[in-house]
Order: sequence, then structure tokens, then C-alpha cells
Amino acid sequence: MEQRFQQSRKHFDPRATARGPVEPPRVSSILLLMTGVVVLIARLVEALIPLFTAV
Repeated sequence: MEQRFQQSRKHFDPRATARGPVEPPRVSSILLLMTGVVVLIARLVEALIPLFTAV
């Protein structure tokens, strides 16, 4: 049911039909990927700080 709602919403999105249906999803996916990488790096740094302070 949720998938069907997302598909219909994407299909009836006025911005997507106005300037290419590929652009908005691609930008959002890139932003999501970048935020995920930033969070991953932050967690790695937090995990490595005690190792450097112990030495």
C-alpha cells in the first residue's frame, strides 16, 4: 500500500513533470548518501579517539 502511494505521488509530482522526472530523485539520493557517509566518518572518528588518547 505504501509503495503504491509513493509511485502515484511521484507520478503526479508537478516539479518532476516540469523539469525531467530523473533530476529530483537523483539529487535527494546524493544528499542522503552524503549524509550517510558523514555520519559514518563521525562514528569512526568517535571510535578512534580513545585509541589515540591512550597512546
